[in-house]
Amino acid sequence: MWEHKGGIYYDASDVVADVTDLETGLVRTVRWDWAAQVNIYIKVTVTTNNSYPPDGDSQVAMAIEGVFENLQVGDDVRTLPIYAAIDRVEGVESVTLKIDTVNPPGGSTDIEIAATEFAYPEVVEVVS
Repeated sequence: MWEHKGGIYYDASDVVADVTDLETGLVRTVRWDWAAQVNIYIKVTVTTNNSYPPDGDSQVAMAIEGVFENLQVGDDVRTLPIYAAIDRVEGVESVTLKIDTVNPPGGSTDIEIAATEFAYPEVVEVVS
């Protein structure tokens, strides 16, 4: 069994390595490419109530980053899990989400990620 993480297997890829199969002792050539990073820029404006903690902006940013930790290569960035993560922060009444692959972000919809890419939260700005 060949294990990999973060790489994409191709027959004609840029990265090449010879590895020894531990079961058979045979040397095999393995080729792969690294997934391309797609920077995601996020600006969140939250309306809060009195129960919003002093570090609420940090909690919101960490909640958003937690959504990205669960994404794999090729996973689209969906806004619903981001809203759900923000909603778990105490004292959040409403949210305006701007998300895009450019800064400043202007979009508000899901972002498609190709099978050879991965999403990375480059900037997460929280305004309360």
